[in-house]
Amino acid sequence: GIAVKPFLNKLELSTSDLLVVHDDMDLTPGRAKMRIGGGGGGHKGILSLIEHCGEDFARLKIGIGRPENFTDDNDIDWVLGKPAGSELEIINAIMPVVISGMRLWVEQGPERSMTSFNTAIREIFSAVDEPMQGQSESEPDPNGEGSDV
Repeated sequence: GIAVKPFLNKLELSTSDLLVVHDDMDLTPGRAKMRIGGGGGGHKGILSLIEHCGEDFARLKIGIGRPENFTDDNDIDWVLGKPAGSELEIINAIMPVVISGMRLWVEQGPERSMTSFNTAIREIFSAVDEPMQGQSESEPDPNGEGSDV
């Protein structure tokens, strides 16, 4: 946030002109979600952006999940560490969709790109989730509203 504010000022941009791509421990590995605004969810970088710039920027969240033995003391090691083999494969598999979502955001603006991106992610995982019905992970709606889970 400290570095972003002067950058936005120099370029005469507002936070609504900003797309922040970041990890999210509240999303399982490989899940992703685009939304505008909201809280920091404990993410130190996002909390800093909100503090210094406001919260009306677009976010593209990429799920990294939480370690089994999660505590506030080991979150840095988890976030900065390398994902396990299967988790890394899942995250890498959605990267073309993430890149496409970023391109759509630049070309079509936040609202249309959010709908397209969140729909594409939901379709990718709907085939995976069908055999596992009964599990309670909620999917984001196409506009990125609602729960951050």
